[in-house]
Parts: sequence; C-alpha cells; structure tokens
Amino acid sequence: MTLTTINALLIEENLLEAQLFKAVVEAANNLSHHSLTPSAPKLQLHHVEQVKDAIAHLQKHTYDAILVSLESNHCHEQNHIQSLKRCAPQIPVVLISATPHTEIAHPTSENRRINNNFTASKAVQIDADSYLNKRDLLSPERLSNLGRAQVGAMLVMHIQHTVQTVAIAHQLTVSQEAYKRLETSLHREKRKVRQLAWQAAHDPLTQLFIRASLVASLDNAISEATQLTARTHALCYLDLDYFKIINDTCGHQAGDTLLRQITELWRNQVRDTDLLARIGGDEFALLLHDCDRQKAIQIAHSFCDSVRSFRFTYSGQTFSLGVSIGIVTLDENTVVAGQTTEEI
Repeated sequence: MTLTTINALLIEENLLEAQLFKAVVEAANNLSHHSLTPSAPKLQLHHVEQVKDAIAHLQKHTYDAILVSLESNHCHEQNHIQSLKRCAPQIPVVLISATPHTEIAHPTSENRRINNNFTASKAVQIDADSYLNKRDLLSPERLSNLGRAQVGAMLVMHIQHTVQTVAIAHQLTVSQEAYKRLETSLHREKRKVRQLAWQAAHDPLTQLFIRASLVASLDNAISEATQLTARTHALCYLDLDYFKIINDTCGHQAGDTLLRQITELWRNQVRDTDLLARIGGDEFALLLHDCDRQKAIQIAHSFCDSVRSFRFTYSGQTFSLGVSIGIVTLDENTVVAGQTTEEI
C-alpha cells in the first residue's frame, strides 16, 4: 500500500497546540528530502475542536486517519473514540495522549518505557489503533534538538504506519471472512455431493442399496473369489410371499409400509460387512462377505423365521407373510476368472 497524500482529521481543543501540529506538519511537507523518510507522503491536516464537529466532517468528507488530542479523562476518551468508530469504523484512530512524563518521579529511560507502555495499553483499551505522547512528541526539548521538520516527519511516519497497519489488518479480516465463506460453501457442496451419491446408490422407499450398487459389489466379490488368496462369499436372493395379495387388497400405500417394516426387520439381522439391496418390487438380494454355504444357509433360515413370526397389520387387517430364498456361493469352484456378474 503506497500513500502519496494522507488526509487526516485532527481533533484538538487547544488552538495553540493545533497550530503547533499544523506548523510541524507544514515543515515536514516542505522538506524535499530528509534523513528519516525520503519517500514519506504529504500530510493534509484538517482541524476541528470538538468530536461532534469531527462527526459532522466525517459524514461529508473522506479521511485516511483521525487524530484525537483531547484533554479528557479515560472515560471521556473512550466515549469519544467509540463515537468516532461508530461513525467511521474503517478509519484508523490515533490517540495523542497528553499524559506527562512528569507523573513519574525520575524519568529515566526505563521509566519512560514503562510510561509509554502504559499509554499504549490505554490506547488499546479504548479502541484506538495507535498512540502518541503529545508531551513527548512536541516537547520544547525535542523541537529544539530536531527541528519542526524532523518532528513533523516523525508524526507523518507514525500516521502512515498506522494507516498501513490498519489497512493490512482490514484486508486480512476480509480475506479470512472470504475464506470462511468459501470453506462453508465447499462444505455445503460436499454435503450435496455426498447426498446425491447416497441417493443414487439407494432405494428411496426402503433406504436399501439398489441393483446397480449390488452389481458393483458383486463384481468385487467375484474378483476376490478368483484371486490366489481366494475368499468365499455368498449371494442370497429373497422373494416375499403374499406381498402381491396385500398390495392388491389394501393398496400401494399398504405395500410401501410393509416393505419399510420388512426392511427394518432384516436390517437388524445383517452384519456391517454385508450388503442388503432391493432389486425389484418385492425382490431383495443379500451379499454375505466371507461366508461359506453352510453359514449362508443358517442366515437364510434366520430370515425365514423372522418373516414367519412377523405380522403385518393395516386398516384393522392382519396378514402373515413368507419369504423364498435362493443361495449361490462365490468361490474358486463356482466362479471362473474373468466372469462378470451378468454372466454368472
């Protein structure tokens, strides 16, 4: 961020000190080249006496910085700065403290550092973006030793640094907020993608896998059955008995309710590694991983028993059901390398 001119609004009740501020700034602006800041921007200083006047100015004009130099107590300073921040939240505020170093009995370098730290801490507490000690900056001793131009250059440097720092902080905040928005948007899109992928792989009525998902898993199971470290899997075909009677007698809504209830009944009987799919109106398939024929038969009997014990009640009518199950094992003896699901 390169600044050629800084427009600053000075709030100073003391007209003599306001004139002194203007004098050192004018001297710095007239200095064509000085040792401290050869490329320092020009400082255009606009003076008002009261905060209310400053607020009126801020509503009509644009400024790069606000300099607050008021002989007020801590509470009033905080109120003033908060009023300015509400009016112009993006404009940096420099607190020019009138706290004299004479408050410390022996103004050694260490004491001076402590006093400066105290003032900086106070500036932060009341929402100022930086601070200057007026009694230090504009002391007769400093003006005599350095001259008005150099003192003015120091003031310009400080304001320039504050403006740039606040601008960087603001840009960082904007970038962080943009990143958070992007991150939120990405999370939202990922959720949508996951939801669409889930919907594409599942039956909307029963929430079971669909035929395409079963075929993909079967292809993997067939491949595993023909490898050197052959694994044995089992595929069960399940067809509900008497479903058509219930569907025709009570209507499709009853049929849908029955399918959902049967699904919940079976879902509690399968392992996490197994895959239960709906492949037709009342047809289902169960892929049992790492399961030999004997174990598959036991599981099939368990399914049959649960269906026989189940009673479906709808509109005051109660129905019994059954299920027919066929089993095929997938191992090196029943599967030929290179076969597909459709071929089997």
